[in-house]
Amino acid sequence: MERVDLKRQRIFVSGLEYFKKDGTKIPVPFHPTNLMILELDLNDKKRKEKIETKQTSSSSTSKKKETKRDIK
Repeated sequence: MERVDLKRQRIFVSGLEYFKKDGTKIPVPFHPTNLMILELDLNDKKRKEKIETKQTSSSSTSKKKETKRDIK
């Protein structure tokens, strides 16, 4: 990824550019819904903690749902 435009919700991928008539290079913008994450960089501590907390919270909510069904 080269850069992210949060205001316009566009992602610019490095290496993908098109040329204008005058010869200048322009990066190609992509909407995030048209992209797929193939590899996630987990070197960032905050990102790793966020993913772990989401995994534990989703598993705990599924356990709660099961116990409510068993009680009825």
